[in-house]
Amino acid sequence: MKIKEMYVSVLPHLLPNTDERLTDDEKRRDFDNSLLGPPSVLLMDFLRGDSETKRLCSNVRSIRNSVSRKDAVVKLLPHAIIPVKVWNRDFSLHPEGYVKSYNRLIALEFPSGDDRTRIIAILKSKPWVLYITLSADGDFVIAIVPLDNDDWRRHGEFFNALRSEFRRCGLSVSESCADLTAMMAQTYDADAWFNDNCILYSLPRGFDSSGKEE
Repeated sequence: MKIKEMYVSVLPHLLPNTDERLTDDEKRRDFDNSLLGPPSVLLMDFLRGDSETKRLCSNVRSIRNSVSRKDAVVKLLPHAIIPVKVWNRDFSLHPEGYVKSYNRLIALEFPSGDDRTRIIAILKSKPWVLYITLSADGDFVIAIVPLDNDDWRRHGEFFNALRSEFRRCGLSVSESCADLTAMMAQTYDADAWFNDNCILYSLPRGFDSSGKEE
């Protein structure tokens, strides 16, 4: 499937929206909809966001306290499950119980700190990086990579290979990105980067299933 035709499962919020303007029924419905089965939207539509996404991200990034900022992200912004589309949100099940289909994608988070420009330059140099954007809270650079893999059971193996790849470049990748249910908050970034000539990421020669290079 072409990347521009790829769909992802989206959760309206990770936690109920506690905005006092919502009625109790609206709050309940806001959260329950995601429990009953997340809707699927085009990946590119999710990544682009809209004027409301821009407004919310601006508000979130203006919060100085890091804990409050992250709390706002999970309560106010939609989140997409990038690696897989899911039947339900019961991730306590074995993956076969919730995985609808494998997207062959992984979203990697890099703590940005003072090295944001360097991180983005390294990511742009990789032919298999599809998309680069700033996270909703502004604390991470996010890269989406399409994988030469059609088996969700090997997702962690590809994460291990990518982590090693970036370690050699001096970059740290968040371990949570290895999870099949890893989520990405919808974000707005006027300088987001898309690679029209992106290729699939393949495991390097000599890389075993444990994530160690021979």
